[in-house]
Amino acid sequence: MNRLEPVFIFKEMLYNITMSKKKLVVQKNEAGERLDKLLVEKFPQYSRSYFQKMIKGAKVLVNAKNVAAHTMLKENDEVTIELVEPTKISLEPDPSIKLDIVFEDQDFLVINKPAGLVVHPSQSNPKHTLVNGILAYYPPIASVGDNTFRPGIVHRLDKEVSGLIAVAKNQSSFLHLKEQFQKRTINKRYLALVHGKLSQTEGEIDLNIGRSQRKPSRMSVKQKREGKSALTHYRVLKEYGRYSLLEITTKTGRTHQIRVHLFSLGHSIAGDKIYRNKNIKTNQNISRIFLHAGFLQFIGREGELKEFKVDLPLNLSRYLSDLKAQSSGLRAHSPRPRA
Repeated sequence: MNRLEPVFIFKEMLYNITMSKKKLVVQKNEAGERLDKLLVEKFPQYSRSYFQKMIKGAKVLVNAKNVAAHTMLKENDEVTIELVEPTKISLEPDPSIKLDIVFEDQDFLVINKPAGLVVHPSQSNPKHTLVNGILAYYPPIASVGDNTFRPGIVHRLDKEVSGLIAVAKNQSSFLHLKEQFQKRTINKRYLALVHGKLSQTEGEIDLNIGRSQRKPSRMSVKQKREGKSALTHYRVLKEYGRYSLLEITTKTGRTHQIRVHLFSLGHSIAGDKIYRNKNIKTNQNISRIFLHAGFLQFIGREGELKEFKVDLPLNLSRYLSDLKAQSSGLRAHSPRPRA
């Protein structure tokens, strides 16, 4: 086990920021790892770029010496870090968050999350999340799970992605669902509209994913020795002019996995403002990413198969209808709908 010891806490009066100094000792299995990479693993609430700046500013020391971010650590090295403590998040029920509940029993909730709603609180989104709404609907869920700010949550969807999320209502159900995700036996399917026509009608994208070196807030594909394994399967359902509608299944659940994988193929998802090919003109008629988790299948507590489907949200289905009309050489009689 790593020894992570708070040494002292003090107030930085000029900026009124709480700082804490922490110390860790590098273990045998961590020897040879980069300093900045290890720090992100130990403190995932901070970005790699944050630690790189801290290292340059001599706020991170190895054996009481200032070193570079790429320094390879040795067993028993002592790393001392001065951290800006994150603002405390108050997890409060929010009855204004209306839940679209697809299914509920004594063990699970299955919710159709709308685009624009964050799943759980974070430093950048401390309130008005799906979790706040779930707490208002079912207060006992506060004690479920292994993270205070993610009660009952086993998997997530990006803020701008819509679709199905399964939520555990008790600890036994949480562990039951978590095990299925760990064993990769959960069946999730997405619909994605991408730019361009794919060279194959069906295929797999097997590329590791990790944080981008240039933009740590984003993810990127990595060499096999870096990042985490990620596997995405796609199937072309239909082509609409210069767009293709895909059915996507994933065996892994890496951050931004589908978006990064399709972007790496040169077929970014319509409406994606982050992972977007520069040579593709932004379509002003779509105001959100065209990615929807429409199918979810898992095993219930009694061994029964639970299967759920939800249609595309109205704004996406209208956008698709508009594309169909355009690709058929027809002109819509009304202005193009905005997605």
